[in-house]
Amino acid sequence: MIFKEESHLIINGPGFIKETELLIRQARNYIFLHTYIFHYDNMTITLVEELKMANARGVKVFIIIDGFGSINFPHKVIDHLKNQGIHIKYFKPLLSFKEIGIRLHQKVLLVDGEQAIVGGINYSEKYNAIGIESPWLDHALYTSSQEILRLLLKKVFPLYRSHFKLKKTFIGNFATPYGPKTNKVKVIENNWTRYRQEVYRDYLHNIRKANFEIILFATYFIPGKKLLRTLKKASKRGVKIKLIFGKKSDHPMSKLASDYFYKWYLKNGFEVYEWVESIVHSKMGIFDQEIVTIGSYNHNFISRYANLELNITINDQAVSKQVVNEFERVLSHSTQIKKEDYKDSLGSRFFSSLMYIITNMFALFSMIFIYKNYKKKRLTKDQA
Repeated sequence: MIFKEESHLIINGPGFIKETELLIRQARNYIFLHTYIFHYDNMTITLVEELKMANARGVKVFIIIDGFGSINFPHKVIDHLKNQGIHIKYFKPLLSFKEIGIRLHQKVLLVDGEQAIVGGINYSEKYNAIGIESPWLDHALYTSSQEILRLLLKKVFPLYRSHFKLKKTFIGNFATPYGPKTNKVKVIENNWTRYRQEVYRDYLHNIRKANFEIILFATYFIPGKKLLRTLKKASKRGVKIKLIFGKKSDHPMSKLASDYFYKWYLKNGFEVYEWVESIVHSKMGIFDQEIVTIGSYNHNFISRYANLELNITINDQAVSKQVVNEFERVLSHSTQIKKEDYKDSLGSRFFSSLMYIITNMFALFSMIFIYKNYKKKRLTKDQA
């Protein structure tokens, strides 16, 4: 089957569920699905059934769920799927203490090397809020672009190869001839143990190159000094910086830590908005209304050093227009925080600064734990 090459924005909610189910139904050869959170509930039951039907018609189904984020996924369902012939594994199960450091935070669905959905949306009705309330503000990218798919497969296949002992020739058996490179897309990852901080560096690069506008969806936004300095320099040279936070949060400590910088943002001329409809979970940015980055990466030390993250950066007119329109929609349901109206008491500043310190200390301890475990593994491997 040949799909028209395109990429488009997916907004969390029923549209995300429908597109995910459609991709699974269209699979002919294989499905790669890995995610941080996969709950077994009213939303995902239908997805699981679609995966089972795909497996029944001969599609090879491979699923990796994070050992912490998906800890509540029923073991009896996992056993049932394995008995059906579906390949499913945890990424670093929590029962193994030495494996609890680094987490799989990526959200990727790749079908036959021909279609994919990549973003920040987890698989759970909690986030999609089916028939209950407004879904969390979150986004993903659908793509059938040959260039993106080639780069994506190169990034994710080692993960599946290591978990399921797949041979290098596995993908070659279903290979699709890819078109020429355009250099308008990147598939980038953060994996500190592999000395890769591609997403973080790509953000810095795009901020430095921006000419007139930067929009960031500020989920769990606890940036380091270098990112703050880079944003400040952009603001000083006349670039409008717009940050979208959530009025609500599923992590109160993270919300307090994030609020710690509100005064600094306003002092340096940033535009600060709070989305009031639901929780902000989007990990998306757009630069000069042209370059879009979307994926799983949050601006904090946990994403930078303790998680496996993956983003797609794309310069595509159709996608950029969709993101700009989505930003306008979000603004219509948001409140702008004005410098003259913003008030923070000594007590709120104290608690915000305390939460900022605690969250960064947690990230630091995670980094130390991961680094020691990684060095130990490398030493054992070298001695073998």
